[in-house]
Amino acid sequence: MADDFYGIGNSVRGYGFGDGLWDAVHNAATGADTDSFQARTVRNVTVTIARGFMSFNTSALPDGISISGATISLYVDSKLAQDSDGRDYVSWVQSNQADPSVAVLADYDQATTTEVSDRINIGSLTASALNTFTLNSTGIGLINPKGYTCFGFREGHDRENDIINDACDNRVYGTATSSYLTVTYTDLTSASISPSTSPSPSQSPSVSPSVSPSSSPSVSPSVSPSSSPSGGVSESTSPSASTSISPSLSPSESPSTSPSVSPSTSPSPSVSPSVSPSVSPSASPSTEWTYEDKSDDPVWTSKDRADDPTWAEKDKSSSPTWTFKDKNA
Repeated sequence: MADDFYGIGNSVRGYGFGDGLWDAVHNAATGADTDSFQARTVRNVTVTIARGFMSFNTSALPDGISISGATISLYVDSKLAQDSDGRDYVSWVQSNQADPSVAVLADYDQATTTEVSDRINIGSLTASALNTFTLNSTGIGLINPKGYTCFGFREGHDRENDIINDACDNRVYGTATSSYLTVTYTDLTSASISPSTSPSPSQSPSVSPSVSPSSSPSVSPSVSPSSSPSGGVSESTSPSASTSISPSLSPSESPSTSPSVSPSTSPSPSVSPSVSPSVSPSASPSTEWTYEDKSDDPVWTSKDRADDPTWAEKDKSSSPTWTFKDKNA
């Protein structure tokens, strides 16, 4: 943020006659008169030194601020630089005037030599316009949020106590009421701290059931004895498949909760079922049994077969390869 504060000010002049009066005029405790706002050093039979004083009512600045920068925009009415020896500049200095509303004769020596801004060469200033000076850290530290902020304004020969060349006049005239101080700051009291404590658990259960049916067909040979004219019995093997399924279920659930500071709750379940059937057929036919072995099997008697409507004696007798006679044999 930045605020502007317009100035009020005038100047206090000191002067004397004769070349030997430089020290007397420069080092005087009080001035000879007051004038409009200006900084001037002139030597032409007489010695005249004018020092400007400007104050700004900065009491409107809020409490609890941190000032980061400041500038003074001076409205320059006119300028003149006849002695361009490197000291033909103007700058703002620390001042200790008694009354910020107006400079009086006793304030003449209250414009110190401590610079609070950058220097601007008089030849570089623009007349009938605002010219901006940047305050340094010393100047920023002198800004008073509780009342008036006051600065002095001096020409280079006066500030450095160096006698200006004869018949030279270096001066800058300005208008205080058209000039202003700009203060850039941060209001610390209005800074808001917004902590966000919003845990957002992230649950990622992973359920992976694994179903593995195992189909194992086994070949169970059945004997079909056939009758031949020689009375011999021949056996034929026909496999039958039986399937056994052995599913295995192995769910694994691994939820993880990771709280974070964010204003949202975003559960993100992840379900990844995995079905991996495996078929492992195994055929193990056995041909190592005889008709005699089969007759000893309690589940393979003639009675049991007779009870089976699909296995009647009539059916068997009608088979050209399996007659009743062959069965009795």
